[in-house]
Amino acid sequence: MKRIFLLLFLVFVFLNLSSQLGIIDYYRVAEENYKEKKYSSALEIYDTLFKLGANSAEIYFKRGQIKFALKKDAEAISDYYTAIQLDSLQPEVFYHRALSYFFTKKYDSALVDLNCAIRLKTDFPNAFVYRGAIRFLTARDADCIADETKAISLDANNYLSYYYRGMAKRQLGDNKGVIEDMTKAIGLKDNYDYYYYRGIARYNLKDYSNAINDHSKAISLKPDFANAYLERGMCYIIDSEDDKAIADFTKSIELKPESAKAFHYRGMSRKYKDDIEGACMDLRKALKLGYPKSVDELEKINCN
Repeated sequence: MKRIFLLLFLVFVFLNLSSQLGIIDYYRVAEENYKEKKYSSALEIYDTLFKLGANSAEIYFKRGQIKFALKKDAEAISDYYTAIQLDSLQPEVFYHRALSYFFTKKYDSALVDLNCAIRLKTDFPNAFVYRGAIRFLTARDADCIADETKAISLDANNYLSYYYRGMAKRQLGDNKGVIEDMTKAIGLKDNYDYYYYRGIARYNLKDYSNAINDHSKAISLKPDFANAYLERGMCYIIDSEDDKAIADFTKSIELKPESAKAFHYRGMSRKYKDDIEGACMDLRKALKLGYPKSVDELEKINCN
């Protein structure tokens, strides 16, 4: 009888160990698929893990990451929620759920999770980056600057920190600060937005030549960037290069036909070239699109 019980016990242990080894193997393969961005395959494996009886915070978290990568944000949030219910002391889970909220513009919920992540891990640079981003997007510019400065002190190589801090400084009228931060961001990542906003700051400081260079770079990175053509055209007007200005405003209008500002300033450029008929046509269009400055210009050149 003792031998029978011993045999049954050994069989039980063997079967249980085999099951655990199977779960470990599945988990390893799922991780490999995730790293190789084979998200659908990874998701199928994690679903299989749950069928095998796996039920841990880590597996829910990992499946949530895959669903986030597949842009299934609601499902990702659900998995992160379960992970937090099973283990509420993991800052990474709060952070990743915050990302799902952030990219679906649920900023209040994202902020709550980022605050939790930071309480659990006070030296969490990415959590400060996205909390700063939310504060910029919700018009709390001074708080944004504080968060991004903290993020930079923890990780000086995150281009988003410089970008959002620069954008907050732009809202506060700190053009030199914008140039400094966008230059830092550009050093870490070649992005058309960074050149564009640095170009605007340089225009505001009357550095028109370098502003033109920045907008030209932005256009080279994004050829359909209507606003970059518009802003470069504004620089050309200042430099009295009316033909170049007209060409840029025309391109901006092609890409963004409802741009009242582009019509207005193309009209101004045509006025400077004594093309009164063309100027009146553009200024009328700008006024129709809701650009109030065009009223005075229409009166000045006696457009009927």
